[in-house]
Amino acid sequence: MTMKKEEPSHDGLYLAVYLTLLALTVVTVACSYMGFEPILGVTVAIGVAAAQAAHIGAYFMHLREEKAVIYGVAVAGVLAVLVLAAGILPDIALRL
Repeated sequence: MTMKKEEPSHDGLYLAVYLTLLALTVVTVACSYMGFEPILGVTVAIGVAAAQAAHIGAYFMHLREEKAVIYGVAVAGVLAVLVLAAGILPDIALRL
């Protein structure tokens, strides 16, 4: 007869991540009502979205438990998104 190891409960961790994501969503919505310049508002929203994506990747996709190669791939993806986002910011600024 083999004994299975019990997995530790991650309920508290998942609750903390959920509350962090909820708080970041509130920050995003609050920034839209604060009357920032459009370019600043979009920049803040993209920054908050990047923080949310990092939390989701780290905890729900379990990237924080992976080896360094995975971090390199994740950083390359984030850099690609930042380059694309930076490419649309001038267009948004010219239209407003």
